[in-house]
Amino acid sequence: MNKKNSFNLSRRSFLKISGGVTAMAGLSLPKSAGAATDRQLATLIDLSLCDGCESLQVPACVSACKTINKDKIPPVVDNIPEPWPRKTIEDWSKKKEVFNRLTPYNFIYIHKAQIDGKTIFVPRRCMHCDYPACATIVGVELPFLGADIAS
Repeated sequence: MNKKNSFNLSRRSFLKISGGVTAMAGLSLPKSAGAATDRQLATLIDLSLCDGCESLQVPACVSACKTINKDKIPPVVDNIPEPWPRKTIEDWSKKKEVFNRLTPYNFIYIHKAQIDGKTIFVPRRCMHCDYPACATIVGVELPFLGADIAS
């Protein structure tokens, strides 16, 4: 019984086996991945109702979003390592109160635009939330759109 166990596998056999294993693994994947409902969620914003909350220091939707999401970003580690090769660090942890653009701490801002001499305010959102806090303010609806609406 001094016979050595030797396993000779040609490249062609290896590729056939690998292909078969890959195909079998692919068969076990779910057929579709999606929401638990067959209805699609959409956000409709009536821009004629948004006045940009010009009387407030911070617009109401921005304030609501900041309040809901204030604890979602973990604290930044001091001495952020310098990335290579870019060598620039964009540390927003010291600029948490910026509300005129999207940042890691600000998920919505109000863009002021002039169109044909008329001023409109456009809420620019991050689109992360299914039921955003900013949608509970003025002029925003979250209807469930069904196939019958599209026709």
